[in-house]
Amino acid sequence: MTITEVKIRRLYQEERLRALVSITIDDELAVHEIKVIQGQERLFAAMPSQRNESGDRAYRDVIHPI
Repeated sequence: MTITEVKIRRLYQEERLRALVSITIDDELAVHEIKVIQGQERLFAAMPSQRNESGDRAYRDVIHPI
């Protein structure tokens, strides 16, 4: 697997959330809304998620094939 494209969708300066990023893997799989978050010691990436249809606190990951 190779990351073939990276798009920085939005940058933030005043929050723990630093950026929203989309990537494309092997020109076949798009992953949108990856969150770049400022931790106590370093930045880390949080995979995108979406609430379940039931509306409770459970989430599911979101990835789109191209």
